[in-house]
Amino acid sequence: MERETRKFNLPSEKKEVEIKTYFNILESREIQKSFLGKNNLPIKEDELEASKVDLNFEQMTDYQDQLIKQGVVNYDGSGKDIIERILSLQNKEDLKDVLDAIEIVR
Repeated sequence: MERETRKFNLPSEKKEVEIKTYFNILESREIQKSFLGKNNLPIKEDELEASKVDLNFEQMTDYQDQLIKQGVVNYDGSGKDIIERILSLQNKEDLKDVLDAIEIVR
């Protein structure tokens, strides 16, 4: 069964991004590991609040990479090298739009 996706166009690049409409358990775990895996925090997921976790730059970039890897199916008609192509966008607002769209799914 193919997973449902959602498409939108980036405002300045005018290129189409296709994202998943939900994450399965394995994908969610990979995203969680990207920011919790380096912290040895004795907390439960339902108790996690942004104010309780201090993320460093490496954790933030790992988290963003994992969001893109797990969430973006296609960028500008291709599924190849998505992370590199998304992170090479010239306009930071376009990157923010992609990350925000994926965060809504998460």
